[in-house]
Amino acid sequence: MNKSEIRWSVAEFLWGLWQQRLVLGLAVLCGGIIGVGATYLMTDKYTAKVTLLPYAEGRGASVLGQLASLTGGNIGQATNNEELYGEIIASDRVLDRVVDRRWWFATAGDTLTVYEIFGIKQTGTEPRDVRRRDYRIKSVLRGQVIKFRRNRMSGFMDLLVTVPRDPEFAADLANFLIAELDRFNRVFYHTKAASHRLFLAERMASVHADLRAAEDSLTAFLLRNRAYRNSPRRLKDHGELEREVQAQTSIWVDLRRQLELAKFDEHKQSVSLEILDRANVPVVRSSPKRKLNGLLGGVIGGILALLTVLVRAQIGAFRAGDV
Repeated sequence: MNKSEIRWSVAEFLWGLWQQRLVLGLAVLCGGIIGVGATYLMTDKYTAKVTLLPYAEGRGASVLGQLASLTGGNIGQATNNEELYGEIIASDRVLDRVVDRRWWFATAGDTLTVYEIFGIKQTGTEPRDVRRRDYRIKSVLRGQVIKFRRNRMSGFMDLLVTVPRDPEFAADLANFLIAELDRFNRVFYHTKAASHRLFLAERMASVHADLRAAEDSLTAFLLRNRAYRNSPRRLKDHGELEREVQAQTSIWVDLRRQLELAKFDEHKQSVSLEILDRANVPVVRSSPKRKLNGLLGGVIGGILALLTVLVRAQIGAFRAGDV
């Protein structure tokens, strides 16, 4: 097939499409109408967002990284903040508080449980039924409702909460979750700091007793053996006692330094989340998107109509060839 034949085939194909322009146009229009109409059968969903500021370089890469450093851990350096915070928010400890609470649901004009809001029936009172129901609601919350992400350009972290029908509930749930995350950080920080300080204080008291005992032993030895330098055996015993005093002194000094640092850490400003924007009641639904669905419906309708035209043309050409 030469170039002239190819140009003729393309022109013939375009002319065939132009002859079917009304069919194609109607297909695109009908697809768009169906796409838009389908959105009215879907449940409106609203997304509320809380934005957290990134931590300054001088304050550490993350709160949990600071907390882990108290016990020599490495949390927060190998894992991103959004992964750590996302795990905390999606934990059973936090979600149990969400499940146990009744929420004001404006569209219902009453307080509802999350089971009622997300349409999970509370049938059965056996422990197995309760566990199964809790598993279902937590799966919905983790998979469809809660999302934690980081903006890679700005470093800001966003908590996104998407719920059906009620924008006020979306904002309430988002602010509740971020408050639980903040409370967890505060409790975790103070508990670890206080525990670390108490451990150092107890250890220091024990080392101080050992130091006093070593000093007393050295003093008693010197009182009994004033001429110990004239005896190799007494000189060796003196060296061992003196080294024990020096070792206990070194341990005591190091513990004293760590204890002062632990006291400073415990009394410094409480670690809390730096919130840039709390969740406001969303004004515009996040889904379904009618314009996008209408566009997709029109594209799909146009593609189906085009395929239909091509198939009919091929069938017509085949029959004409048989004749």
